[in-house]
Amino acid sequence: MAVAGAFVELQDARHKADYDNAVILSRVEVIKQIERARLAFGQWQAVRRTREAQDLLLSMLTDRR
Repeated sequence: MAVAGAFVELQDARHKADYDNAVILSRVEVIKQIERARLAFGQWQAVRRTREAQDLLLSMLTDRR
């Protein structure tokens, strides 16, 4: 699911931006990430009621250790 991939990549980018003092983000990079988030939200709206989306949400709540 493209939405899950976008979520992971955006979360990684957020962690780098928040916690890695060596990271310097350009305006273009930030705008690109914002657009990626907008696209992911749009994709989520299109699939959120599908079985696959519901399974993804459930998997996020369960501990797989």
